[in-house]
Amino acid sequence: APLPPLQVRWAFHGFTFLRHEPAILSVLLIATATSLLGRPYLLLMPAFARFVQHVGPQGLGIMIAASGLGSLLGSLVLASLKSFRHLEVLLAVCGISFGLALVIFALMQSFLLASLVLVFCGAGATMTMMVANTLLQTYAPAQMRGRVMSLYTLIAAGCTQLGALIISSLARGISLETATIVAGLGVGGVIIFAHRKLQSAKD
Repeated sequence: APLPPLQVRWAFHGFTFLRHEPAILSVLLIATATSLLGRPYLLLMPAFARFVQHVGPQGLGIMIAASGLGSLLGSLVLASLKSFRHLEVLLAVCGISFGLALVIFALMQSFLLASLVLVFCGAGATMTMMVANTLLQTYAPAQMRGRVMSLYTLIAAGCTQLGALIISSLARGISLETATIVAGLGVGGVIIFAHRKLQSAKD
């Protein structure tokens, strides 16, 4: 029988490699939870602006800008770090803080307070994904790094849209605020679980 295409064999080899790398799998799980359950809040911002905060286009712009400011600040904080020790702990702190910020954002009735919390949402999401990126490149051996990072890119680029579909569908049955609270708690819960697995793999 003819061999499958080279790309298929590479992909199969990559998944086989991941089965024996619990540390990499744990970090990918954290990235998946962040992208699938956490980051969709950005795509759902127009609904929050209209139905929760009751603001128009200008208010929506402020909310999006607040999240963007948080992303910028989070990037600057990571860029200013002089030591990259204890990245596993930093990953867990950033991810759990992001999930908590999402829960608080969903509970906020004040537009100003909600915008302030969005700064922390933006910072938490960006820092979590950046630290996960760094750890994956550190853990993956040179010959597998490209395949590992390709999977990370697929998660980062594709899961947010799928998560927005899931959360918006859930919101139709309950409410947008409750669905976001569930998503935020899901982010925190998955990250706690994955961080324990990561710590076990590193010990």
